Amino acid sequence: IRIVLTFSGIAIIIFGASKTYAQAIIARSIAGIFNGNIGVARAYVADITNSQNRAFAFSIFAIAFSCGIVLGSTAGGSLIYTWELDDNGEHRPSEGVLEWWIFHTEFPYLLPCVLGAVVSFISA
Repeated sequence: IRIVLTFSGIAIIIFGASKTYAQAIIARSIAGIFNGNIGVARAYVADITNSQNRAFAFSIFAIAFSCGIVLGSTAGGSLIYTWELDDNGEHRPSEGVLEWWIFHTEFPYLLPCVLGAVVSFISA
C-alpha cells in the first residue's frame, strides 16, 4: 500500500512539473497505473469493516470521496491565478499564488500538485 501511495504522489509532482502535453499524459498514466488513492482507500475500508457494517462504510466512503473532489479542486484552484484573454485577445498564462522560486511563473501548477502529493505521502 505504501509503495502505491508513494508512486502516486511522485506522479502528481511530475504532473505539476510538466511543460508539455506529452509529459502530462505520461505523469497521469503513471498515476493511473498505481490507481491513485482510491484503490488503497477501498482496500483499507474493506479491511477494517466486517459484513455487518461494510455497506454503511462504503456509503460513507462514497460521500467522503465526493467531498474530497470538491474540496481538493477548490484548494488547488485557489493556489493559482487564471486570467481571461488580454486586450489583444491573446491567452495569458496562469501564475502561481506563491511568488517564490519556481512556483510563480515557471511551474504554476506545481504548488497545487505538491499539496496533493503531501496528502498522499501522509497517507502512506
